[in-house]
Formats: sequence, structure tokens, C-alpha cells
Amino acid sequence: MKTIKILQCQSTGFDHEFSSISSVQIDLNPFAEGGFGRIYHCNKINNVKPTNPQVIKIFKDNGQGSAAHSYKTIRNLQSKFVEKIKELDDLGIRFLDYYPAFFGAPQFVFEGELDGEEVQGYAANNLISFGYTSFSDVLNSAENREKYFLIPLELIFAKAYHLSRAFSLLQEFSYIHADLKTDNLFVSLGEDSKCALIDFDSGAVIENFEDDTYTWGTPQDMLAPEIFKQLSANELVKVDLFSDMWSVAMANHYLFYCIHPLFFLNQISYNSVTEYINKFSWPEINDQSALYNNEISEAYEWYQDTIKTLPRDLYECFRVTVSKGYLVKELRTTYYQWALKLEPLIPVDEKRFNLSKIRRRKQREDNPFQPVPEFLISDEQFPDFISNLIISIIEKRTYLYEHKDKLNIISAQLSRPDLYGRVDKLLLTYYEIIADGKINNIQRNKFSYLSKNLGVKPETIEKILKI
Repeated sequence: MKTIKILQCQSTGFDHEFSSISSVQIDLNPFAEGGFGRIYHCNKINNVKPTNPQVIKIFKDNGQGSAAHSYKTIRNLQSKFVEKIKELDDLGIRFLDYYPAFFGAPQFVFEGELDGEEVQGYAANNLISFGYTSFSDVLNSAENREKYFLIPLELIFAKAYHLSRAFSLLQEFSYIHADLKTDNLFVSLGEDSKCALIDFDSGAVIENFEDDTYTWGTPQDMLAPEIFKQLSANELVKVDLFSDMWSVAMANHYLFYCIHPLFFLNQISYNSVTEYINKFSWPEINDQSALYNNEISEAYEWYQDTIKTLPRDLYECFRVTVSKGYLVKELRTTYYQWALKLEPLIPVDEKRFNLSKIRRRKQREDNPFQPVPEFLISDEQFPDFISNLIISIIEKRTYLYEHKDKLNIISAQLSRPDLYGRVDKLLLTYYEIIADGKINNIQRNKFSYLSKNLGVKPETIEKILKI
């Protein structure tokens, strides 16, 4: 057993047992090792066996500052977790109840000394000890797959729901995971909705939606197509916040079917998939095509029959993401859209209410005689309001879901029905007409009609069509 002398430590706040730490005892050798660090079983913390079993990840350097990057990323992410935990605590909500997919997130981050050298790392729950299994072990073990397929479908949907909500929060944090793969996704094989995301140190926190980061994980089939394209061209790989959207869509498909949505191709390479989506509409393919893998024809027949039973909204999320979002990343299904489509399909006790609803309920409980809210805006102010909102969403300075409650209030106050749904429809129309980089007159007229009907100013419509 080896001892890490802790020089500096910050608890995330998930477990008060880790609020003050001076030493950590670990095994002599790591049980796992990757490009960014070595992972050890934790035996003791402050010379006492922890109530909740932990693993310790110690960052390793690749000679290009990877350890420093990992530590900076984890600390930045942790600070955002701490803020969100406090926000939820003020509403009487336990963070891991509201976002259960973060059960594998860092418990505490530290700097210390080990074997006479300075080290940096973090602790996280030992998911295996809590009954989780890596999804890689589900795919690679017939016994595990058999257990997994016995889980009721509504609970599989709940796993995808919680994963999508976790990434929605990471997006709120402007964090890119950049390495979502079956090794980093853990699930329970029991009749429950448990899933957990791990390995946050390979990502990055960025400030703007269009910012690039050069951080990414390892080559695997959940990687976004723009990463494969850069790899095949031997370019320096850059990712952005859209890259994870592709990976989450792939992860959700794996959760549903334990296969990639393009498993029937001979190769899932950038060139092969590009050729496929230019010739076919997912999930269709001509079995005489050179792209088709004839060796899995029986599996493909099963898949065609099975995918048709998927709820229509989910089917459309996959269809748009694969067929259109492969090349136009703005068309990928967002995390919020996944959660919205999955929520009606999961058990009631798995659903999580919008925080704004919880805040309003708490305000009513604290002040039951609270007056009816004043008008947010007048009819005269509405065109400026809705025009500025549409521009802000298209330019990625805000997201539609953040304005849902406000739009619903304005709908009622100004007698403008379903503002939220109409804005959502307008945005979907916009992304559809820009998909091929050209806007014809029919598309222009359709968008203009919907915009005018919504109340968007003519000069704003022209500005949007030029973006």
C-alpha cells in the first residue's frame, strides 16, 4: 500500500466524509491505465476505510502538459458542480438525485506527494462496488448482454434520459467531454435506471459555443464525424460543443440496441458514411451496395423490423442526426430534445421537474399570497423581444429551453398561443433550409411566412436569411 500526502484538496460536496483530507492510501499498482492517468483502488482516507468505496485517478504527463491540462479541466468543472450543488441545495434538492448520471463524477480533487514526487488527481465512486458495469463489458459478454436485454424498455429509456440530462448540464457548463465511449459509460444490470458517466479530465471547459478545443480522447465509433475527417487528413484534431451531441446520439442508440446505428456498413469511416448518406436515407440501404456488409444480413433484417417499433419521435431524432447531422452538425439532436422526447416514455418517479417550476413552487410555499406576476412585455414590445430572441438562439448566445417558462407566461398574457412550440418549429425550419448551404425561393418564403406569423420583424427575417 502506498500513501499520498495531500497538500491541497477541494471537495465537490457530494459526500461530507471527504470535506477534509490529509492522506490517501492506495494499492501498490494501478488496476487500470489510460492515456491521461493511472487508476488505483483506494484503501483508506485519513487512515480510515471510506464508507463509500473510491478509486483514485492520478494524472500522468505525456510531455506536452497533459497532466496540467487534466488538473485544470477537473478543477474548472468541479467549481461549476459546486455552484450547481449549492443552487439545488437552496431548493431542497440533492444534486445526485436530480442528476444521477454524475454518480461517477469527482468526489474531491487534490495535489499531493507520492513516492517523493508531486502528483495531481481526483477520487470518484468505485462504480463496480455499487453494482455498475461498464457498457463495454455489456457488449463483450453474452451473459451481461442477456441480463441487460431483460431490463424493461422504459428503464432503458430512463438511462438515456438521465445521460442526456447530464450532458445538458455539461453544456450549461460549456464543458466538452470529448471522449464518450462504451468504456466511459457505466450501467446497472438490474431493473433500474442507473447509468453513470466517468472520465471527465480528458475534456475541456470553453467559453463560447463556437470555440474549438484540441482535446479529444481515443479513436472509437462514437467519435463525431468531424474528428474522423481530421484524423483521416492527418490534421490537428479540434472539437467543439457539437461533437458531444453526436456521441450522445450514438450512446443512446447503443443503450437501446447495443449496436451502432450504422453497424450494417462495411466501414464506419468518414468517406464511407458520407457516401452512404448521399445515396440512402437511414436506416435503409440496398443489399447490393458495395457499402453494405453482407455478413450481417440477418442482423440487419432484425434491425429493420425492430427500429420500426421505436417511438416516432425517437426514430426522427436518430434519422435527422445520422442523415443530416453527420455533415451539418447544427442539425444534430440536442440533449434537451432527447430528454424532452424520452420523458413521456419513462416511469413517473424517473422524471425530473424543470428547476424554474421548482423555484416557483418554492416561492409560492414561502409566500402563499404572492401577487399575480405583472405583464412581462406589452404587445408593442413583443416584435423586438421575439426578434432578438430568435437571433440570439441562432447565434448560439442562448438556448430555447432557457426561455420556455417566460414564453409560456407571455403566451398567456398576450393571448399568443403556444409561443414556445412555434419558436421551436421556426428554428427547426431554419436548420432544415440551411442544411445544404443554399436557400431557394420556396424555402425562403416558408421561413418568412412562419417568422411573420410569429411576429418577427421583417428586417430581422432578412438578417437571419443572410447568416
